[in-house]
Amino acid sequence: MPGPPPEGDDGAVASAPPAAASPVAPTPNALPRRRGRRILLRVLAVVVGAPSLLAALFVFNGLVLASGETPRLGELAHAGEPPPASGREVTIVAYNIAKAWAHRSGLRFASREKVRRTLDEMGALVAEQKPDLVFLSEALKECGPCEVDQVRAIADKAGLRYWAFGENYNVGIPFFRIAGGNAILSRFPLRGVSNLPLPGRKPFWVTTNNRRFLLCEADVGGRPLLLGAMHTDSFSVRNNARHTARILELTAGRDLLLAGDYNARPHESSMLAIKASGRFVGAMEGPWTHKTYGRTSRIDYVLAPPGWTHLETQVIENDVSDHRPVVARFRVP
Repeated sequence: MPGPPPEGDDGAVASAPPAAASPVAPTPNALPRRRGRRILLRVLAVVVGAPSLLAALFVFNGLVLASGETPRLGELAHAGEPPPASGREVTIVAYNIAKAWAHRSGLRFASREKVRRTLDEMGALVAEQKPDLVFLSEALKECGPCEVDQVRAIADKAGLRYWAFGENYNVGIPFFRIAGGNAILSRFPLRGVSNLPLPGRKPFWVTTNNRRFLLCEADVGGRPLLLGAMHTDSFSVRNNARHTARILELTAGRDLLLAGDYNARPHESSMLAIKASGRFVGAMEGPWTHKTYGRTSRIDYVLAPPGWTHLETQVIENDVSDHRPVVARFRVP
């Protein structure tokens, strides 16, 4: 026979535990609603998170990964011709290449193939001069939308082994960015000196008229020589003069080869200050080098230290860029 029911501590008969409640089955519409909420939350996370991540990468690239005030230096695999010996002529080209027309407008860019063809034409034009030094303005070292290294492309075409690049701006995200500025191509080994900001410089994300001054050093004629790549203010004559004054101050007491896009005509204050310094020889007058709104202007120059002998300067008539190349020849003491 079955025993008596169990008793509690006080001798009372213990009651049986209540039966567990049966789970309530979800209504037919509950599961789709829950799934829809999860999908909505994920979509919101992507919509909110992706722009935040891109913004963070943009800032990280501009403030941390960009080379900024440090010149980038490089060397091509092929040696090219050896540098001229002391006492020989030196040929220098100054050329604003207008980014090889890679940027069309807004977020529109030319194709890589079209940019490459433009660079081949520009490089061939430079190579014809058999230069020892080339100063480039408005060159793109990187361009994510149409990836072509414009500095290396022209150096390779011209047979110049060494190059230096100074960023004026570097915008975008890692591995997909646009880095533009000044460059020096050389038959002589280059040593980077600085890429210092010029007066009125704006935050890193501003790409228009945001200038730095690329300064390198090379042994030319058996002696160290400063090489300065010019691309000064193109909107304000007054700020252009401030840029020029700063450059003369930074290089005081040193022999300086100064070439590029000065954005100043012969009669304007920047060029008058350069003439008054007594630190340069070369052509400060002559044919126009840039055409703007139907007016012609000479704003590109190659100027050497006073100990050099100026042999000739010519402007090459060519419209691949909106600037014409300036070619100057000097005899080095």
